[in-house]
Amino acid sequence: MENTYKLSKILKTISSPVKLRILNLVCKKEMSLNEIQSFISKEYNIKYPQTTYNYIETLVENNILEKKYNQKEKVIKYKLIGKNLNINFENIEFNLK
Repeated sequence: MENTYKLSKILKTISSPVKLRILNLVCKKEMSLNEIQSFISKEYNIKYPQTTYNYIETLVENNILEKKYNQKEKVIKYKLIGKNLNINFENIEFNLK
C-alpha cells in the first residue's frame, strides 16, 4: 500500500507538461531558475519566475530534483536525481535512477 501511495504521488507530480519539460531541460545539464525560466516562459507563456520556481520546488519536495548552491557562479542549480523511472505494475514497485 505504501508503494502505491508513493508512486501515485510521483506520477501526479510529473503529470504537468511544464514539469515534464523542466525535467527534460535539467536532464541534459544542471540549470538555475533563470536558465529554466528562459525556456519555460517562451514555450508555455509563463511570465513570472515565481510560477516556474513553484513548479521546480514541487519537484524538489518530491525528491525528483535536487538543488545545490554553485559557489563559482553564486547561484542555486537544479539537477535531476534519476533519469529513469521504472515501474513494475505487478507488485507496485518502482525506482527512480
